[in-house]
Amino acid sequence: SVLVDCDNEKVEEIRTKASSFGTSKRKRKNTQESVVNEQIKFVGDQLGKIANALEQFTVEWRWKDFMTTSYEVYLIIL
Repeated sequence: SVLVDCDNEKVEEIRTKASSFGTSKRKRKNTQESVVNEQIKFVGDQLGKIANALEQFTVEWRWKDFMTTSYEVYLIIL
């Protein structure tokens, strides 16, 4: 770019505003990324809890199924 008959203070002011705008834009982007990361972490934690609950349910269901089958076999043997 070529500056023609321009006041250096005005040029510096424009540069400062442009720099400030870029910094603000980066801060907003970082804040948005931080919020998204927190949401991803929250969803991951919730999925972990769901997985643990399903695993516990499956173990209990298998145990009941095993006990029912064992009891039926016991009755057949008698």
